[in-house]
Amino acid sequence: MKSLIVKGFLFLISSLLSREAISQSITENYIQADVKICGKPSDSKGTTGGSDYIKKITFQPYVVDENETFSVSCAVKTNDIQSLIIYWPDYDKGMLLLNDIPCDSITLFDNGQNGDIKANDNIFTIYNLRRNSAFIQFNYVGGFFVRYCNVKYIFRNGSSVIENVDLAFGIRFINSQKVDIPGVLKINDSIQYSSHVVNLVEELEGQSLNDYMNNSFKIEVEVIKKYYKYFPDDRDFFVVSSTFPTPNAPAGWCETVSNDIVGISSPDNIYNLSPNYGSGGRLKSIISTFFTYGGNAGLVNHEILHKWAAYLSSKLYLTDGTGHWGAVEFQNSGLGLFCGQHLYRLNDTIYRIYNDRNNAKVGYNTLELYLMGLLPFDSVSFPIKSLVNFKYKGSYWFWNTNYEPALYESGSEFTADSISYVDKAKYLKYMPLRNPDFSISQKDFYYEGRRKKE
Repeated sequence: MKSLIVKGFLFLISSLLSREAISQSITENYIQADVKICGKPSDSKGTTGGSDYIKKITFQPYVVDENETFSVSCAVKTNDIQSLIIYWPDYDKGMLLLNDIPCDSITLFDNGQNGDIKANDNIFTIYNLRRNSAFIQFNYVGGFFVRYCNVKYIFRNGSSVIENVDLAFGIRFINSQKVDIPGVLKINDSIQYSSHVVNLVEELEGQSLNDYMNNSFKIEVEVIKKYYKYFPDDRDFFVVSSTFPTPNAPAGWCETVSNDIVGISSPDNIYNLSPNYGSGGRLKSIISTFFTYGGNAGLVNHEILHKWAAYLSSKLYLTDGTGHWGAVEFQNSGLGLFCGQHLYRLNDTIYRIYNDRNNAKVGYNTLELYLMGLLPFDSVSFPIKSLVNFKYKGSYWFWNTNYEPALYESGSEFTADSISYVDKAKYLKYMPLRNPDFSISQKDFYYEGRRKKE
């Protein structure tokens, strides 16, 4: 069996307010545990929001060596703030070190001291932060990403207020002993490239972050057209990754550009929009990722899979209507939100799905590989068990010490009408076989990773 081969290099985009020098960026070129992230449905856009006080917050720099120190810089909208405190959420406490001591919060100043570069410029700073290697561990590339936090603002008049805000910013760590930093070649001031990276600078003077997010589709089309002026049309996917905060954005979404495959959606949908981007027909999808500063292997694998799944007939009760699987028993999945290794009925109306605690599997399952053209239909594991007309009820867990070893179970609870079983005959009743089939389907795919940068 041939496996999916994804090859490519980062294609950096510098956009929005100013022209900046190229930065070195690293992505994972290895398999990483799949993450269950709720991506946006295909061809949909999110909106951005923000704080009443914070204009912009970033780690500086946003890519560092594994033991390198870094700072946090926060620009605010008012002159009235004396200092601000960011309280890490419970699951992030102790992940970073401040002056080599684990911290639950950080305090930023705008007084030219305490790590602040310039006093009274409405930019608050703290420095000498470092990764806590006891919690953030990786072989090649790691990261730390911050979403909703409580932020306390102390004003010059002595008053204070606490705001819960989606900061949506992050930092990447690299193991420079294992990851090579490539050299950079220059075509002109707007285009540089290396063995791993192409950087295109697109200046949009006077545009705000909201302006960019609201017009990102139009901007990306123009930048991709510019890319094709200098580089060959040999990419199947573009992966766009932001390097600036993106509050209220999803982890990522996939915009499908073309499809010539029968048997992966109901009804079949054959189209080719790639010429709109300057491609002669090769381009299949544009994947956008947010707040992860380069995405991660699990998220990219998830969004790439949206090119082929999950758009099956609703009569199979395998999908949830948003391009994801429903409540389905899969041993592993690159796309499932509510999937798990075990599905059972707890009582007349409550059902549970959970994974084995010590035997969790990652990667694409046999149905996903079939839809991608990487397995023949006869290799799909049937029957497939799923819930009919399910509604998510919540998470659950229990620990039973009456067993040896103790029994631990953690998963999701649902209400549903019944359990459905899909065998080969039922599948083929509602879905035609994939065409082209495994014998002639495309097996090697190339993607172009691109970064959006201010």
